[in-house]
Amino acid sequence: MLNFPYSELTGRRLISNKFIKIDRTVAIELPSNMEGWLDTNSLARFVVEVVEQLDTSEIEGAYKGGGSPPYPPKMMLALLFYCYAKGIFASRQIEKATYELIPVLYITGGTHPDHDSINTFRKRFLKQLPPLFVQILEYAYSLGIFKLGDISIDGTKIQANASKHKAMSWEYANKLEVQLTCRSGRAIAQVSDRGRRKLSRHRHSSRTAKAARAARKNCSGQKRD
Repeated sequence: MLNFPYSELTGRRLISNKFIKIDRTVAIELPSNMEGWLDTNSLARFVVEVVEQLDTSEIEGAYKGGGSPPYPPKMMLALLFYCYAKGIFASRQIEKATYELIPVLYITGGTHPDHDSINTFRKRFLKQLPPLFVQILEYAYSLGIFKLGDISIDGTKIQANASKHKAMSWEYANKLEVQLTCRSGRAIAQVSDRGRRKLSRHRHSSRTAKAARAARKNCSGQKRD
């Protein structure tokens, strides 16, 4: 039970009036964009800036047009990388993050890809995603950035914005490629494994439920006889 200050004179509990009043029925005034809500060294800013420099023409070329316009591949790539780096893997959780996390809102530009769109994108481009993830990690490493969210490349914090530094040499990038590819591949594999386990549990549950319905039907049939 909560204990509030008690007045012996009036016999009533006292509520302090020295605090700022919070009224959750009043509309919250939001900025017209997310720029003012993110630190200059925000991981979301970094990911967006790096992804904009990547060659995603292979993915973009896979869209033939027609129907509803798809979400931009660069945005979806940045969304997936950021969420993976933050330990968010399930497509439904990523969709939820587009409503609840300001850095994710910044990445998506206020749009909300649903879990089906997210899942379809990463399944369709399962082959193209790991090399692109590796390029992001390589670029970070070249800037002395050794930790992106939960992904540790080696060991210190962000030193500066990506735009203020030159890109890493191709020779140096090759030395890191095997290590980073393994890290990126494990992230993709983790998502796939979780999806398979979830589907397996769903199928097992469906089979169990079907068997239970059949058993109940048989029992009711025997009772009628």
